[in-house]
Amino acid sequence: MTRKKLVTALSIIYIMSGLWDIGIFLYPLAKSSSSIELDLAPLIGGVLALYVASYLWKLDEFGRKLAVFLLYVRVAINSAFMVWAFSAQKGVGRSWLFFLDQRVYSIENRYALQIFLFVGIIVALSVILFLSQSETKKIFGSRKADNSDAIVESG
Repeated sequence: MTRKKLVTALSIIYIMSGLWDIGIFLYPLAKSSSSIELDLAPLIGGVLALYVASYLWKLDEFGRKLAVFLLYVRVAINSAFMVWAFSAQKGVGRSWLFFLDQRVYSIENRYALQIFLFVGIIVALSVILFLSQSETKKIFGSRKADNSDAIVESG
């Protein structure tokens, strides 16, 4: 039962992430500037997150497999950016956190980006491990066994 609750919580996190990404995509439209630059990456990420969330919410096996695949993609992208950040780094670095075009936090750590990416990799690998365990797979497999819409023919 606890694993079902964790899958439901994961689905809610995907819903919030998807809505957040779509909001980030739509934010430039709310500004009153004459030229609008739209970045499609948050829109695609948001739609994929909502798609995964809908299948995880229904405890569908396709949603589990898609979530694991997208998390592997996230690990690969974060790893590539980490390698790039280490190779492009020169001298003392400074990192900023922006929210709606306002700087809300500044840090004088030259490894801040790499730490952020590494934590993202650890979280993604933890979720992959959770979704790949046999006990969690049984939750998704039990839905097929309990399918009450199936037509049963007796001969």
